[in-house]
Amino acid sequence: MSSGAVAYNGTTGTADSGYSSGVTNLNIFYDTGHMSFITISSVLVLLMIPGVGFFYSGLARRKSALQLVLLSMISVAIISFQWFFWGYSLAFSRTGNAFLGDLSQFGLMKTLGQPNGSTTMPDILFFLYQGMFAAITPALAIGAVADRGRMLPAIVAGKGVGVDISAGIVHGAGGYSKEEHGKEDGACLELHFERREREMNVKEF
Repeated sequence: MSSGAVAYNGTTGTADSGYSSGVTNLNIFYDTGHMSFITISSVLVLLMIPGVGFFYSGLARRKSALQLVLLSMISVAIISFQWFFWGYSLAFSRTGNAFLGDLSQFGLMKTLGQPNGSTTMPDILFFLYQGMFAAITPALAIGAVADRGRMLPAIVAGKGVGVDISAGIVHGAGGYSKEEHGKEDGACLELHFERREREMNVKEF
């Protein structure tokens, strides 16, 4: 625990807003510097999403350039909706089974000040940070359909990859991120997709 913050003393292990700690100001449990850094990092990941679209459009033929930028931005809209309502709960809820979380935090119910992911990070900030990686994951995978596929199937596939499938991969005890890094983290899943796509492009050449 960082200096200037006190140890969290509320309910843990189940969905809880944090007010079970008996305080009205939940900021006392967290360091401002840590929260500022994660917030800035989240914004930078958000800026990466159109950047990925422009990067892929520069590598593709002219007729596919606008399509790739549009697909990258559509992934933000679709994944943000899913992440808010059920994606975060399925991936990072504290209850559920070994393979998938439950809907105890559906629509950000009881998602506010309880630590998640780290003792220095409140639930609502963890939601924002991981949501940015959930949004950029299908944007990275979209590069594989450049000049090869249509927009509608790519959107449907991105919807599944972004939340529905990755939630089980991140949350599950045998999920990729836990197997490789020993922790739940959507950023690990993003790196996994990026590596797979790079391997596919190398095989083509």
